[in-house]
Amino acid sequence: MSKLEKKVKELNQSRRRVVARYGPGCRVQLLGHLSQVHELREEIVAFLRDQSSVRVVGHPQQNHGGIVGEAGAGPRRKEMVTSTSYRLQGGLQVVVCQGDITKEWADALVNSANEDLDHAGGVTAALSQTEGPEVQWASRDLVRQIERVPTCTVVETTGGNLPCKMLLHAVGPVGGSVGGNERPLLEKTVKAALDLAETMELQTLAMPCISSGIFGVLLKVCSEAIVSAVRYFGREQRILTKVTLIDVSGEAVKAMQEACDRLFQGKREFSGWEVESSTTTTTTHAPQRDTTAASARGAAAPEVCVQVEVIEGTIEKQQVDALVSPMVGSDPLSSRVGNALSEAAGPGLMTAFLRESGGRTAPGDNVLVEGLSGLSSGRVFFLSCAHWDSNPQGPAVQALRNGVRKILTSCENRGFCSVAFPVVGTGVVLQFPHNVATLDLLEEVHRYEQNRVSRTPFLVRIVVHPNDRDSTKALQTTQNALHLRGFVFGAQPAQDIRIVLLGKTGGGKSSAGNTILGQDDVFHSDSSSTSETQICKAHTKNIKGRNITLIDTPGFFDTDIPEEELKPKIVKCITECSPGPHAFLIVLKVERYTVHENEAVARIETYFSPEAFKYATVLFTHGDQLNGLTIEKFVQGNDELNKLVEKCGGRCHFIDNKYWNTNQQGQYSNQYQVADLLNTLEKMVRDNGGGCYTNEMLQEAERLIQAEMESFRKDLKGKMSEEEIGKQAKESAWKKLLIKFSGILY
Repeated sequence: MSKLEKKVKELNQSRRRVVARYGPGCRVQLLGHLSQVHELREEIVAFLRDQSSVRVVGHPQQNHGGIVGEAGAGPRRKEMVTSTSYRLQGGLQVVVCQGDITKEWADALVNSANEDLDHAGGVTAALSQTEGPEVQWASRDLVRQIERVPTCTVVETTGGNLPCKMLLHAVGPVGGSVGGNERPLLEKTVKAALDLAETMELQTLAMPCISSGIFGVLLKVCSEAIVSAVRYFGREQRILTKVTLIDVSGEAVKAMQEACDRLFQGKREFSGWEVESSTTTTTTHAPQRDTTAASARGAAAPEVCVQVEVIEGTIEKQQVDALVSPMVGSDPLSSRVGNALSEAAGPGLMTAFLRESGGRTAPGDNVLVEGLSGLSSGRVFFLSCAHWDSNPQGPAVQALRNGVRKILTSCENRGFCSVAFPVVGTGVVLQFPHNVATLDLLEEVHRYEQNRVSRTPFLVRIVVHPNDRDSTKALQTTQNALHLRGFVFGAQPAQDIRIVLLGKTGGGKSSAGNTILGQDDVFHSDSSSTSETQICKAHTKNIKGRNITLIDTPGFFDTDIPEEELKPKIVKCITECSPGPHAFLIVLKVERYTVHENEAVARIETYFSPEAFKYATVLFTHGDQLNGLTIEKFVQGNDELNKLVEKCGGRCHFIDNKYWNTNQQGQYSNQYQVADLLNTLEKMVRDNGGGCYTNEMLQEAERLIQAEMESFRKDLKGKMSEEEIGKQAKESAWKKLLIKFSGILY
């Protein structure tokens, strides 16, 4: 009996876990769970020494010229393949192309399989028709030993005569059979395939659009799930260096390319991906392959950090860091936009303008007025313009371009994250042609993007009046000519997000809230062991065109606080975040995760429900204490902490406000870290259908608040602002809710 057979017998003593299958020509196949197959590797070496005639099925030979092939290959066959290539932060190359995966050379090919590994379709169906049933035999042997393969599981078999070392069978979800959870289950499946390839120290992998086609999951869902999993995998350096997303369906390829454009370099990705994108036409040879040509790609392109949104609306209602209003000469009320702003802000706007302008302004100059009430944004740049002079290169155009350039530079210098422009110059006063005005504006934005050094995200919103159809058409035409990256046409204003901060005293919870808001004094923070947050406090700020409301809770994770003392604070939190939070931030310090922290986290289920973890993200403070360790490695070092992060869908981030006011770039900048965090929260909100977490108490709180607001409006009849009415209504609702759910009079 060979060493291999002895080892197989040893592993199968209590339960049959692995099979060594001998085929014709002294072939051997190892079937079973990955961990057991790995245990046989040393025995395989000994077995091969004893059996000189044995060859390993599905392992192409390599020659020193870098050409991969098998002995006795037929004539070379050329195919022209158009592909798009991306390079992620950890160095992983992602290629998207249309083609036949059974002819794609890679260390591992992924097959979209069912639970019985019955290959009626997909990669191995094509293989069976052309190369024989060897893969199906191997799959049936495996299923006989381990029974059905669960969804989200990946198993390996020989690739038969496929141009790969092994075939990975990925059992993804079937559309309509998983209660709407197709996307998260498919992400988990793809992650399992990538992790398996990494564990086996493979360098290249090719994958089709898993779960699409006969499996019934929508292409958009499949493509987003696959690319999201690849993006997550590519965050750090790996043994796996190349992933090819390939499918025979042109629609599937298009969907995967669009998902890559959005998630690798699109408007919502400001999380530090160093993306190289190029569309190349390469010549591949089958069965031999020139790996140098296949990996050819263009010059590196910087990540998209300047997002351009074109929306329909009115400038005075935009929730951004600053607005722009054109004017003739030094008169802020000389344009329609200026009058609309003045009506919303009141007489204080003119007073503030005269104070800031200090006299006459020349065309191309701007005046920044701050502290305006009545506007969603408290800042306005008044841009001095000249009348159209019928010269596309003349003084009027130069003044407009200089003014836009100065405003963008001023936003950069002041640390603004967003600005809203109207289509400057097209009104009845300045009379610029629409094509000239839109070209001038977008070219200056393009110039700003090209020359910008900072990698922090910046939003340029162009607001088109609902009646201005000519500007809409002109912007579309101009974008078609310029091809601005990060350009989104017809975008809707971002949804407001309510975030509840949960954490332990001294863990940096309040400080984290200040860091997210970019301010030092919103929530009182201290490093002492005494809770600085005595009452639940909420604060709203516009960040990148979106209203973010943070609710800071007092000592929610402090297990030494008596239950009766904590109840009023919890009810206060519920009224503040009514009708419900979009996100819970579980704030933990980068330190040892003990049983006390674990007990504290359990309070989330006590006061809310297990469902709350679908809306939760773990945020670590004191990130400098990681000392170069990735946050993933830190989490994996503690089983309980790892379970918590898994409960939260794998969402975890770290911040370190040590670097907020420095010129540090990338992960060493808290601006970068906050942008990365908000990007994750936005994705989580989208995955949750845009809704917020709710329960019986939150629903009752919302009902009480609305009833109290209506009562205040009737009683006060315009004597109190809506903002003040809202505050009073929440206070009254809190007291009623406290009596109803806790029996406490306050």
